[in-house]
Amino acid sequence: MPKEKDMSIDGLTIRCITNELQFLIDSKIEKIYEPTGDSITMLLHTRNGKVRLYLSSNANDPRVHTMEGTLVNPEKAPNFCMVLRKHLINGKLRRIEQTGLDRVMTFVIENKDELGILRELNLMIEMMGKYSNIILADSSMRIMDSIKHVSIDTSSKRQILPGTTYFPIPSGKLYAFSATYEDYLNMEKGPVINLGEIFEGISFQYSKEILSHLGIPENSQEILSEEQFEKAVDIIRELSEHPEPRVYSSSDGTPLAYSIMPLTGYGSSNETVFESVDRMLDHYFSEREKKRLFQQEAQRLKKIISKNLSHVQKKMKIHLEDLSNKDKIDRFLLYGELLSANIYLLKRGQKSAEVLNYYTGENIEIPMDQKLSPSSNVNSYFRRAQKLKTAASLSKEKYEQEKDEAGFLENLVYDIDASKTMEDLSDIRNILINYKYIDTDARTKKIKQRDPLEDPIEYTTTSGKKVLVGRNSRQNEVLTLRIADGDDMWFHVKDMPGSHVILFTGGKEPTEQDIYECAIYASRHSRHNDLNKVSIDYTEARNVWKEKGSRLGMVLYRNYRTIVVNPTDRI
Repeated sequence: MPKEKDMSIDGLTIRCITNELQFLIDSKIEKIYEPTGDSITMLLHTRNGKVRLYLSSNANDPRVHTMEGTLVNPEKAPNFCMVLRKHLINGKLRRIEQTGLDRVMTFVIENKDELGILRELNLMIEMMGKYSNIILADSSMRIMDSIKHVSIDTSSKRQILPGTTYFPIPSGKLYAFSATYEDYLNMEKGPVINLGEIFEGISFQYSKEILSHLGIPENSQEILSEEQFEKAVDIIRELSEHPEPRVYSSSDGTPLAYSIMPLTGYGSSNETVFESVDRMLDHYFSEREKKRLFQQEAQRLKKIISKNLSHVQKKMKIHLEDLSNKDKIDRFLLYGELLSANIYLLKRGQKSAEVLNYYTGENIEIPMDQKLSPSSNVNSYFRRAQKLKTAASLSKEKYEQEKDEAGFLENLVYDIDASKTMEDLSDIRNILINYKYIDTDARTKKIKQRDPLEDPIEYTTTSGKKVLVGRNSRQNEVLTLRIADGDDMWFHVKDMPGSHVILFTGGKEPTEQDIYECAIYASRHSRHNDLNKVSIDYTEARNVWKEKGSRLGMVLYRNYRTIVVNPTDRI
């Protein structure tokens, strides 16, 4: 697959978006925001309604496109945003231009100055990796301000500061639509095969695809023939006028790359084609941002769960230690009993007493507290034994409670891993709030809970029976305890976190195939879904119940059978 850095926007893509954004000409600029330190949004009033235009000078993802979603803006507008508002609000967008195929787009905006005189201003966005910038200049190209100031300390070649004159950085490459074959042969660096080194605005990836289309190996040492040169120019011109925008995504929907032409390195299995480059860019970056926020929230919730799970496991360890004191309890009881039987032989001040252990017929040495009387030593051993017995009794009950809580938290981790949307994570977050793992202050405002039966995972067996799978602990519990009838079948991975799977039998006996298929679903929706053999317990729903006080999704079951399946088996 192409490297991620090769997916950065290029001049050819910018030409396409420049052409598509011409519908914004003569629109009025109503609002301007600066959601991040390297981007701005402008709300434009067009003939067909309001449009939000997004400009980003982010070093990794510079771009321009309209956007359907909204961004969170800072309460106080940054200085650059205030400058833009002062000079551009209520202005008319007169031209959108690109010089050649350079990675610079210019928005020419007409607005009145402080004296009410109309003037043209240039809002330029340079989309050149770490050199990306958004710059406001007057009609004489004197810089009024920029989102990133570039001083002589940063760059000795070009400064971007208020009051300085703006000038573009020449690419030193050919403009494909006017260059001749002679220009190619006479290039200063000499003729090369990589179109990205020949023409401005052509990425390495597009060069590779175009050369492949021309039947030229990527590592060819030959220069282009005149026919090949002209065909390459024709392809570039065709792409600029009739792009084929598409986004390639991973199996989980994460966008991997966008392109204005098919990319052989990605295939078409997870390819989405768009009607415009503008929609392609908005989709790619908005979906990627959704994935980033989703992963960020998932990690945040996992961190909360991990912290609490660690605390619970420490308490379980302490309770286990209390439960492992049986030998000590028996020893203390024996010491007390033997000291009591020989108390007439004991005196205050003894460090120990050697007495006969009539259970074994051997002498035993028992430590004694010199400060206590013999009878007090006897009572001390009985009290210590009783204290340990009481602690063990309490620890057994507490250990079971902690074990239940640990299982509950581990199930929530599985729920997070199985989540697909922010709504799924919001459900888990609300569960954590309900159980006091998250404090509900102003920063962690509780989100309204969804209907627990909203959008469960649904399958149909080959015999036509309905199967529902819970997406999280809350939905698991509702499906099992409220929706399933007694005759319906319940499936769950053995001794591990996983989803509850309900086979709705309609009062009829399920077939072996029904059971096998549902076991496959249960194995796939479990922590064990990466194993070749997974044990699945199943029983009638009437045999599944919830103990009073147990946590969400934690159930007990009886009269079950177990089937071993492979999650990868075809159904």
